Amino acid sequence: MYRIGKTFRFEAAHYLLDSDSEPCHNLHGHSYKVEVVLAAPDLVKGMVWDFCHLSYWWEGMKASYDHALIIAPHCLGDALTGAVVANRGKVIAVAGEPTAENMAKEFHDRLRQFLAAEKRAGVKVESVKVWETESAWAEYRP
Repeated sequence: MYRIGKTFRFEAAHYLLDSDSEPCHNLHGHSYKVEVVLAAPDLVKGMVWDFCHLSYWWEGMKASYDHALIIAPHCLGDALTGAVVANRGKVIAVAGEPTAENMAKEFHDRLRQFLAAEKRAGVKVESVKVWETESAWAEYRP
């Protein structure tokens, strides 16, 4: 099995209403790092997949997530979200709470869909890791 990986970065804010940690209930930001790993049993033109295609996928993701407020769907109608939107801010709702774990799953699913649309049979998303800080990360592996 061949594997490749690429790391990306973005800046965003979130708050976690369902967290056990009181400080996480407050709006706060992170300098996120996302690492994706692709795997394939065989190479095409000597590659698992061209790194520029991964960068192209990320540009679409970054356009949504970078400098956005990432929230849970049940927060879409709350006052904070309304204030962000009223001040021309970017808001994106993710499935469940906007934790690193849920974002790793979201990025995995969207990259898998992108690979399917590109008709890259045999290439699988092996893992997606999302760092909230330099020392704290969450990983999703299907």
